[in-house]
Amino acid sequence: LTSPVPNEWPVTIGYKPYWLSYNGIQITSENAHDIMGDGTVYYDEETDTITLNNANHTLKGGIGGGYWPGSMSINVNVIGENHLTIENGGFIGTVDGHVHVFGPGSLDLDINSSNEYGAIGIEGSYVKISVNRLDMTIRHHCDNPEEDPYSDVYSRGIRTANLTLSCNELNIDVTSNLDTYGIFIYGYDGGVNNSCENLRIKAETTNPDAYTATAIHVFTDLTVNKGRMELTGDTAVSVRNAMTLPEDYVVEGAVEEFV
Repeated sequence: LTSPVPNEWPVTIGYKPYWLSYNGIQITSENAHDIMGDGTVYYDEETDTITLNNANHTLKGGIGGGYWPGSMSINVNVIGENHLTIENGGFIGTVDGHVHVFGPGSLDLDINSSNEYGAIGIEGSYVKISVNRLDMTIRHHCDNPEEDPYSDVYSRGIRTANLTLSCNELNIDVTSNLDTYGIFIYGYDGGVNNSCENLRIKAETTNPDAYTATAIHVFTDLTVNKGRMELTGDTAVSVRNAMTLPEDYVVEGAVEEFV
């Protein structure tokens, strides 16, 4: 492979370091064409795109070590069959940036965490997922969770203000000894727009004193355009504003409207 990223750093350095990492490896102009040395992960600076091409790795941390500076955005192109096991970290996340996971392939994510703040799979202010298939399994347990009442202490598969889904198949399964959410939508201006053919979400807490295990929690609107939605949790859907469904569409599980 030829690196798609031109070396624009001063010659005295020899390579250009970028702002993100994969598996704790800082991505540079020198290794961007083959980050893991097996031809399965590469980065294009011009489009801010990491490509996973039949990658099969056990990672110390996901993309960017789970988080990176606030306004950064990233695209993940999924080709072929990919399977990532992530130990004590998330797959990808940014506080204020956009995340787009796309491509004709499939991605299996197995995330194991003992973080005191809970676990997370994907986070961004705007998240779009349009791969053929995404399976995300999160298993979290922490003996001493963070007790700061002003901190977000819970586990969630996807956390965002705006979520657009257009997969053929999306499966999210989250188990934690904290409050647990499959999808958690914060803020008051976004929502969920779902066009998946098959959407399955399961949220489970192993702590009988936990407040909730909710498959989809939305502060704003939930719009379902087509497909089948199977939701499992103490609550299937918790929605503040409107829930728009196709005619005769049935949501299996308890639906809660809150104010």
